[in-house]
Amino acid sequence: GYAQSINYIYICYAYRYNDIIRKMINENMSRLEGNEELTNNVYHVLNHFDRQSKDSYALRTEFYNQFEALEEDLYLRGNKVSDNYKNILRSLVNTKAVTQEVAVQYAVVVKRANLRNLPTGEALYYFAADNNFDALQETALDPCEPVIVLHTSENKQFHYVQAANYRGWISVYDIAYTDRDTWLQFLKPKHFVVVVGKSIKLKTWNDNVEYQLGSRIPVSNEDNKSYVLNVPGRNKNGNLEKVKVKVAKNASLAEGYLPYTSNNIVRS
Repeated sequence: GYAQSINYIYICYAYRYNDIIRKMINENMSRLEGNEELTNNVYHVLNHFDRQSKDSYALRTEFYNQFEALEEDLYLRGNKVSDNYKNILRSLVNTKAVTQEVAVQYAVVVKRANLRNLPTGEALYYFAADNNFDALQETALDPCEPVIVLHTSENKQFHYVQAANYRGWISVYDIAYTDRDTWLQFLKPKHFVVVVGKSIKLKTWNDNVEYQLGSRIPVSNEDNKSYVLNVPGRNKNGNLEKVKVKVAKNASLAEGYLPYTSNNIVRS
């Protein structure tokens, strides 16, 4: 939890990010005493996008800014990509489909997922010999993270989403759609645990889903020895279904956020 809170602050400053988020962080830095207050700020940030449809001009401007990455020489599996390949990526962004008012759609991430600068899962590099620094990789989202869907790629394989601290393209198969009330239960759960170990894996139907340090998971109920967690599953229609997973209480899970102390930061 404390790691996630720190990430919320530093990611906002490390990248060109929405002025609303930057302003909220600045206003509360001086009086921030713990994670709960910062969590409330993130809640209000997503509520801003929830309650205000994004205008088409602003969204198109974001997409055109993303095309800057394509101005560089880029390499795919050691081969320089062609201008035709780059034009295909531009067309996948589907700017012509941006409507006058952009209605939002609610979704929750169901597996650890890449957030991309453009709607493709293929890694592109600045050097032919490079295979470490993907020019299109923005960040990653953990399962249980709520997002707002703003746009869809031309091939329907990616959504452009607003997360708590970032925007980017995510595979449609890495999220599940839901109604606003259910979405709010993941945005601000009343009872939750936070992963404080390196990572844990939880069985969701046939998949072992990884939750890394800082992941927040809603709790359905508990007893002295275990939690019953509400984890998100994606059904065959792409909609969210809550999956109850029982897990023994252990040192890798903390109930609520840990105190925001220097000792906890060092131990992480």
